[in-house]
Amino acid sequence: MYLTFDLIQNLQKEYRYSQKLNNQTKMIESILIEGLTNNSALGVILHDNSREDVKDVFMTSKKKIKNLVNYCMTNSQHYYNRYVEQYGAYATTLLQIQKKVAKQQQLTKEEYIRSVEVWKDLKLKLKNISDEILAEQELSAYRFQNFIESLLYKVSILLFLIVFLIVGFYVNIIKYKKVNNQLYFDSLTGLQNRNALLKNIRDYNAKGLMIIDILNFSKINTIYGEKVGDMVLIQVANTLSKIAQKECSVHRLGGDQFTLLNTKHHPIEYCQNNGQKIINEIEKAPMRITVDGEKIDILVNAVIGLARNESGENILENADMALSYGKEHKEPFVIYSDELGVKKHYQDDMQITKFVKKAIEEDRVIPYFQPIIKKDSITYECLVRITDESGKIIPPNDYLDIIKATKYYFDITQIMVEKSINMFKDSEHCFSINLSFQDISNKQLVDFLVDKIKENHIGNRLILEIVESDAIEDFELVKTFTKDIKKLGVRIAIDDFGTGYSNFSNLLDLSPDFIKVDGSLIKDIDNNEKSFRISRTIAEFSKNMDIKVIAEYIHSNEVYDKAKEIGFDGYQGFLLGKPNSTLETTVF
Repeated sequence: MYLTFDLIQNLQKEYRYSQKLNNQTKMIESILIEGLTNNSALGVILHDNSREDVKDVFMTSKKKIKNLVNYCMTNSQHYYNRYVEQYGAYATTLLQIQKKVAKQQQLTKEEYIRSVEVWKDLKLKLKNISDEILAEQELSAYRFQNFIESLLYKVSILLFLIVFLIVGFYVNIIKYKKVNNQLYFDSLTGLQNRNALLKNIRDYNAKGLMIIDILNFSKINTIYGEKVGDMVLIQVANTLSKIAQKECSVHRLGGDQFTLLNTKHHPIEYCQNNGQKIINEIEKAPMRITVDGEKIDILVNAVIGLARNESGENILENADMALSYGKEHKEPFVIYSDELGVKKHYQDDMQITKFVKKAIEEDRVIPYFQPIIKKDSITYECLVRITDESGKIIPPNDYLDIIKATKYYFDITQIMVEKSINMFKDSEHCFSINLSFQDISNKQLVDFLVDKIKENHIGNRLILEIVESDAIEDFELVKTFTKDIKKLGVRIAIDDFGTGYSNFSNLLDLSPDFIKVDGSLIKDIDNNEKSFRISRTIAEFSKNMDIKVIAEYIHSNEVYDKAKEIGFDGYQGFLLGKPNSTLETTVF
């Protein structure tokens, strides 16, 4: 026996690593081991010439080798060719052994050794091929894994981009809706706003527009507070939406103004009927507002301006002019027409506003000074004047009321404060400056006035004349102002007394130092007994309250004599001295 079992054991030990290989590699291992084992057994059997089934054993080994070759041929032409090449060397020896086995001849020692060497060589070569198969499989697996990972990475990036784009798209939609809401919708009422109105006028080529104004809204805010005012606006908005019934576009124009836009080109009669419905609905009964559990009944009044233009042009401007006409003439419902003369009036107002603006820019706002004659002194009232480009003096009645709704009104007051104080800061005379309720309610202007008083130390010579003919909407505000300003030594006068809210109780709250009786009462006290008695009553009341009283509009000797008969503390009028750009020290 030329082959020991050590060889088989070594071969088995050498192939124990095959447990880690794939199925194909395990197949190669089993075939090699089984082939060598069978060959060894074959050698023994043939040498001993004692076995009859050697042929079957040998043929089984050969069949398995062929199966391996067929597998390689099926899965890889490259490895099939390698197996064929290596199997060729083995086939010759196998054929010789097969022939001898067929003849039942014993193998010689040399034949057996050669058979073993062939098996060893074949085993090594097949092992190398198996290792290559394993390496290629591992490389393929790595490549496949790397491909999958790369694919997953790319897919994840793609998914991230898709999600990012989707999220960005929806975020942009949300932002767009938010911006669109801010741009075209009123946050309080939910109605479309002025921007939307202008857009709808263009888009629908609308030819009819109605502006609704809540007349007493500022008083509602002042008396009840903004929270109640907001609730009133919401109720008005709901009322208008109910009346419109999607037949008209409803907007909040701003503040206390709303609009109905005739987007469906209804006839003028439809718009008139809607306007009357709005007036009736808003004013028919007090609005009931509940605040902190308390129910408040509020009366709301409205005025409406309607513009109906066949061309669809300037309907907002025309409706606004109709509204202004209604306010001025106390008419609740006005339809615009050229016969109203509103457009010309509006154009004139625009020209005056431009004139004032240019005068401010060119420093043509100047103070004039009119003397107030007292028993032992002269005080000067500072009166605003504007010169035109030729130097002509333009009186305040031509522009003050027109510009009250603009910033130029406060600009003029500020200029008057500064120029008047500069005029008198180095003088011994007392002087007065007029302030309206509108001025007092402007904190920036009040702060400017206080700073100038402190800076120039003229508080004890300054008199502030509060125009009583103005609609003083907040007496508490005026009361606080007078109380604070008096701490600087400033004295307070009520101007034009007798034309406005002439309320003695309110006067006591303001604690004025002077009352100036309006010229409408003084001008005819020489021939109007009623005016004379009212003027005398005011003078007596003021003196009893330790308030000095001054008579305005002293324009004749007769009026002057009657005023002296009443016993006023001071007198002012053209007879005694006209307004002048310089201080007149010699007066009547």
